[in-house]
Amino acid sequence: MNSKYFLKYFVILIEINKLYVDLTSIKFKMMRKIKYLLGLGLIAGLLFFTNCKDDDPVTDLTAQQLQAQTMKGTWTIVSATVPEGVNPTILNGTTMAFNSDDNYTPTSFTSNGAPDYFNVDPAPGGWDFVGESTTAVSLTNVGPVSEFNINNLTGTTMEITFSHPGLRISDLGGVYTANLTK
Repeated sequence: MNSKYFLKYFVILIEINKLYVDLTSIKFKMMRKIKYLLGLGLIAGLLFFTNCKDDDPVTDLTAQQLQAQTMKGTWTIVSATVPEGVNPTILNGTTMAFNSDDNYTPTSFTSNGAPDYFNVDPAPGGWDFVGESTTAVSLTNVGPVSEFNINNLTGTTMEITFSHPGLRISDLGGVYTANLTK
């Protein structure tokens, strides 16, 4: 073999070896970066999911809590069926406000516009369901009407029936049905 060719062959081998070393080095560096990024992503994911917890446990509401949730707010009487001889618009515009706590347990009750029916004294009055009922409501510190029945209730309309005892004003005694809106 000629030394001239041998030297060229040797130089070519050295160049190929350098190219191989460079390619291996690049591949090694890329793999190291990929491993670093995957590790970083894994740590970030673990931190994200370990900090997420269920702060608001889901609880099923009772029928009374659901009813109180719907009733909560201020309602206005828009029409009423009244006993014979009573002015049919006597209750129109009367407001009734039902409040409840964060667990939808009935708390306070206020009324405005019909003191001969729903006089709150001392204020505020209170309200609650009678026993396990979701339609029979008892009012405390309210008179002369101190209870009523819910005939129909949606998110924005309610129909109630109550009896006025006619104690102070006998002309008002009898059964009433009132339609309220929220």
